[in-house]
Amino acid sequence: MLPRWFTGVVLLLCLGAVPAHGQAPPQWKFKKGDGFRLEIVSTFKQTMKLLDSKGKPQDKDVKQEIEYTQLLAFKVLDTKDDGSVVLEETLESIAFKNPGGTLTPDEKIKGATLTITLGPKRTVDKVEGLDALLAKLAGEDTKVRDTLKRTLTEDYFKKTAREVFAFLPDKADKKWTRTVDAPLGPLGTLKITNEYKDEGTEKVKDQPVAKITFTSTVTYTKPTKEQSAGAPFHVVNGDLKADGAKGTILFDAATGRLVSSNWALKLKGKMNIAIGDTELVAEVEQAETIKTTLKGAK
Repeated sequence: MLPRWFTGVVLLLCLGAVPAHGQAPPQWKFKKGDGFRLEIVSTFKQTMKLLDSKGKPQDKDVKQEIEYTQLLAFKVLDTKDDGSVVLEETLESIAFKNPGGTLTPDEKIKGATLTITLGPKRTVDKVEGLDALLAKLAGEDTKVRDTLKRTLTEDYFKKTAREVFAFLPDKADKKWTRTVDAPLGPLGTLKITNEYKDEGTEKVKDQPVAKITFTSTVTYTKPTKEQSAGAPFHVVNGDLKADGAKGTILFDAATGRLVSSNWALKLKGKMNIAIGDTELVAEVEQAETIKTTLKGAK
């Protein structure tokens, strides 16, 4: 039977996505010393059924329903002559809720920081501070650290930063596409293709902002040997499909800031997982929403 933490790792199948616009394309605006906060509210509803290789149920369905809210603070540490930007990202607060009530998060994660370098075209070139973050989360527990290291990779955090900063078009297009890989550690990789559309403008507090809609296509590939190394299980193969992945983004071109982003996804499929000499089938159904909102200056 799969270890209990496995279902939590599957929650990393949360994708997320954020936005863009037309004419002279809007751009993020950064000034050294400036700061802003983003609140991210994520909800997950997941059902997992474990079967052996002959289709026999191994346990009752595992159901999870959770909502968690993060408040992330960003500070502009530096702006370079070539247009690149260095940001500090700090997790100011986090709260979890499930049907049983509010859960108290591990206080060690609060105040965790990363340094993110954005290229001139807002590519995510570098994420620093990961070793310190893992040490903060795992403490002296080397097993926990090894598990986190396989999942919370630099590529994982780059993908997350790209969703916030790298969605705008390079030129004045009404439609454009962005494709990124979302590594899931020992579970494999998701290739996410977002197709964006400039819907013009709408007013927020009597101010016109750019409105962008998008749909997401998701393709799953099983883990590489490097991703599987050291994991207590091995994914033999898998077939995960996204259904109805779409979202809406509002971006203020005047201030160069994201106003809000709403995204929803349904994910369904199977994964064949080997634990020692035992092979199980995990049937997964998951519904997810992510709402990101600008909460003002830092």
